Amino acid sequence: MDAANFADAFANMHLAESGSSGSSSSATRPYSLVSTPPIIEFKDRHAFREAAKAYHGDEIQYIADNPHEYSDFVSAKARRTAEVAKDYGTTRDSENARYFNYQLGNKSVRLLRMEGGDSMTEFDVKR
Repeated sequence: MDAANFADAFANMHLAESGSSGSSSSATRPYSLVSTPPIIEFKDRHAFREAAKAYHGDEIQYIADNPHEYSDFVSAKARRTAEVAKDYGTTRDSENARYFNYQLGNKSVRLLRMEGGDSMTEFDVKR
């Protein structure tokens, strides 16, 4: 199949709706390609801190505590992730900080805190 035929086939695909039998969960949204990333800005510091606690909570701690199940390397990374989340994700920021959540479906996969003066859309390489 050449590139043009592939592009035509891809453009004509109809992805399953979330309520169809092709979906494992009716709560998930159908997949789509969009021009903007699924980044949501938190409105306040408290919401970000709660998300940081949940994001690096029991699941990460379980991985950190069970190197026999996940490997020493993976458990050490999980332990470090939990430490960083505790030390920086919930305590250190300025009044100008902004907070973002990267979503894939209904799951938060990344949290970001930016200090004031930085832009998510404009980049100045001279700074």
